[in-house]
Amino acid sequence: MAEAIQSNPAEEPPDRRKLVAVIDADMVGYSRLIELDDAGTLQRLRALRDNLIDPAIEEHGGRIVQTGGDSLLITFHNLDGAMRCAVKVQQRVPVLDGDQPPERAILFRVGIDIGDAIADRTGLHGDVVNVAARLQAECPPGGICVSRAVRDHVHGRLDLAFEELGRLHLKNIARPVDAFVVRGNAAKMPHGVKDARSRSDKPLVEPAAVYPNNLPQLANALIGRERDVAEIEGLLFKHRLVTLVGTAGAGKTSLSLRVGSDLLARFPDGTWFVGLAPLDRAELVGEAVAAVFGLPVLGERPATDAIAAFLRSRRVFLILDNCEHLIRAAAEFADTVLKTCPSVFILATSREALSVPGEHAYQVPLLDVPPRSTNLTAGAAMGHSAIQLFVERAAAALGRYSLTDKTAPIIAEICRRLDGIPLAIELAAPRLKMLTHELLQTRLDDQLHLLTGGSRTAAPRQQTLRAAVEWSYALLSEPEQAMLRRLGVFAGSFTLEAVAAVAKTDPMEPSDVFDVVAGLVDKSLVVSLARADENRYRMLESTRAFAREKLGAGCYAALSRRLCEHMTLVFERAEQTWLTTPRADWLAAHEPDLDNLRAAMACSLRPDGDPALGVNLVSRTDWLWRELALVQEQRRWFELALKFVDAATPPSVEARIRLGLGWDLYGGDRGRLQHSLHAIELLRQVGGEPILLGQALTQAAMSSARYRDIAEAERYQDEALSLLRRCGCTKWLAMALLNAGTIRKFVGDCKAARALVEEARSLSKALGNGYLHLRDHCDAQLASIAFEAGRMAEAIERARAAVEASRRHGTLTAELLAVHWLAAFLILDDQIEPGYAVALRALELSRAFGNVGLPRSIYHLALVLAAQGETDTAARLAGFAGGYADRHQLSPFGLEITLRCRLVERLHGVMTPEECQTAMAGGAAWSEQEAVAAAEAACGVSWRNAFKAPLP
Repeated sequence: MAEAIQSNPAEEPPDRRKLVAVIDADMVGYSRLIELDDAGTLQRLRALRDNLIDPAIEEHGGRIVQTGGDSLLITFHNLDGAMRCAVKVQQRVPVLDGDQPPERAILFRVGIDIGDAIADRTGLHGDVVNVAARLQAECPPGGICVSRAVRDHVHGRLDLAFEELGRLHLKNIARPVDAFVVRGNAAKMPHGVKDARSRSDKPLVEPAAVYPNNLPQLANALIGRERDVAEIEGLLFKHRLVTLVGTAGAGKTSLSLRVGSDLLARFPDGTWFVGLAPLDRAELVGEAVAAVFGLPVLGERPATDAIAAFLRSRRVFLILDNCEHLIRAAAEFADTVLKTCPSVFILATSREALSVPGEHAYQVPLLDVPPRSTNLTAGAAMGHSAIQLFVERAAAALGRYSLTDKTAPIIAEICRRLDGIPLAIELAAPRLKMLTHELLQTRLDDQLHLLTGGSRTAAPRQQTLRAAVEWSYALLSEPEQAMLRRLGVFAGSFTLEAVAAVAKTDPMEPSDVFDVVAGLVDKSLVVSLARADENRYRMLESTRAFAREKLGAGCYAALSRRLCEHMTLVFERAEQTWLTTPRADWLAAHEPDLDNLRAAMACSLRPDGDPALGVNLVSRTDWLWRELALVQEQRRWFELALKFVDAATPPSVEARIRLGLGWDLYGGDRGRLQHSLHAIELLRQVGGEPILLGQALTQAAMSSARYRDIAEAERYQDEALSLLRRCGCTKWLAMALLNAGTIRKFVGDCKAARALVEEARSLSKALGNGYLHLRDHCDAQLASIAFEAGRMAEAIERARAAVEASRRHGTLTAELLAVHWLAAFLILDDQIEPGYAVALRALELSRAFGNVGLPRSIYHLALVLAAQGETDTAARLAGFAGGYADRHQLSPFGLEITLRCRLVERLHGVMTPEECQTAMAGGAAWSEQEAVAAAEAACGVSWRNAFKAPLP
């Protein structure tokens, strides 16, 4: 594709080796954009070349040595100039390209390396060119990836910061390359950049910083899938549900991650990956998706309904990975979301289609292999994706590997016998460290013949994969075999510490664990997950299933107990560190163990398990569920644990179980208060747990206040503050202060309420930026206090600021409160039009949270309708809101009482008491769906536009 641009021979003598900085730049989605608008795309690209790219290259002393329709290869004699050029271009492209829709935006990937190269009349040659190209391929759209050599050279010289992406193994390159992405702060780049390791820095023009996502990094580059990626991305322009269907080991997950990365710019509300493989119950599908958004699923409402309400006005890309074992639940979820959320797109991976209306099933092809030929050359073989993958993985294992005309037919036959299954090829290639090409083929042929010649109950390609795994296992040393079997006990990823505690065999020393696990990584049986804080590892699902089968039931039960013991130690520590650790850091450390935690609890909390051990483990996990907003799952585990509590259960353990069950996020369940009170009694008996007792008292105080028992609430809260102040600055003290201020507001003591909440805010600010969620709740509460004190203008400004801050920080619970209060304040201040827009957001969030604050949301819209003269519908909505609160035993708060009184006052001004009562009685009989439908119809609601509009 690329054509050489000849240099002046006088300036560049042929065949001269020189040290250069090389930039490899490639346009993202070039073929797709050309298909959408060929003339327009080429015109915009030419404008960028003429007005930005070419002038920047010349300004910084660069020279284009190769070019194509969508790519550039550029050399610089000065590395600083190369970096400055790349930064300038990546910053200015989005500006000069204009206000394009996300799916039509032009973005570039840029890779930079420095090293020796040979320039001749055909172009530039050398490892530096190959490394720059590979770095470019690994780069996020709009970003800049550099090698360690580049990073080390410019670090401290230029105002740039970097974050490590991981180690890349490159074919035909002897040593692996450490890759870094250029990062800059959110304000101005490159000036004022923080330390290179700062976690708050954001990637330079990286869509991950602009468009939220949680995509895992691909462990290795995707080989031979360019056509598949382009076809799948094209399908997602025509279909809102695409399912990648294929056999195990075909690379469905890797394809989905690559597509998700490429399409980040199309989805301003985020691209979200949800792995279903570890889940074992249908109801967990919706809850897992809700957890990705931090959305609490409350009450008995299905999680899918809450998600549909939450996503209704958002443009989101969901990737549902490994749906096959929960195919019906995944299909029902997808169907509901497609019907109710017009701007949500779904990419699923499964061994079978979901069979949902509107779905397009894409059969993931296996890698292509050469036809049988005794004259196959290395060059011809490398034209086939299976051979490319084999060579790439062999190079990664050996450090350097080249295909020759002699070995090409052998490797082609190996790939052919493996049916082109990527995972099977990845298992075979590293064996060249131990075996010759001929011996590798012979051993593999023997194993395939043995295993695929037996049972025919499995599909042929499944038999091939099984044979490849069995063969790879047979070549392991005895310690490696034992370790692989025992790693099957982990349902999720794991650390070396966890392996040493759970899976190591008795003769093995803890210091030997790394060597054995590293050997399994080298042989592609275990995957290393690069993280900044610690190394974690995982097995692919097919390998894990094989390992568990080999492990056997008896050994699995024993190891499950050890896993439960280890998880207990981990979450005992987590319970302590939660008090002083920023939320994001704490979750980064403990969320990866969620699947292992589920497995450990499931194995222990049954009659033939170890219930006492399981109950203790559950008791230590309360804050993980709360921070992940997994409300329903938390209750299921704690209710199950309570069934196994008996006289032998330590009081402190039972107290923790009761405390977890007393969590009543937004009221509506009086039974929760009794659990908190029981926990208080138990903790008083045992003593020595002041922070836990303070938590229980604070929880009881807030529940009591919700049910208008203010005297009891104040008594509990005063004791909680006394205890927690003696314990120092912790999250619970800040939360207790916030709750105390809220309670004082309920009794009309706004001066004391404000002082307590401001103290809570100051404490959360002193604790650092990791506690922004606490600060957001304080800001929302200060707005409410200002309203109660009669300062309406201040209340509106504080509420508006709280909404914007909580939205920036992703604090959904604080946003829910602030949006409700802002809507009420505006409407009560007779700012009906702006109040109406905010009221729509409040109703949407209420429904997403399982109808939290629904009566208040309905009163907002009823007041809007009353102001518009739609008094009959307004009265019916008032009747529904009151009836709903009565049915759910919801005690009205001060603001709700004010809203209802204002509404009734307005209705009585234009309706007779009999007319008003009749309409209210009719509305009281409405269902939630009928009430919302009536409000939508009367208001002429445009949900999407209302949500996307800026705050009034």
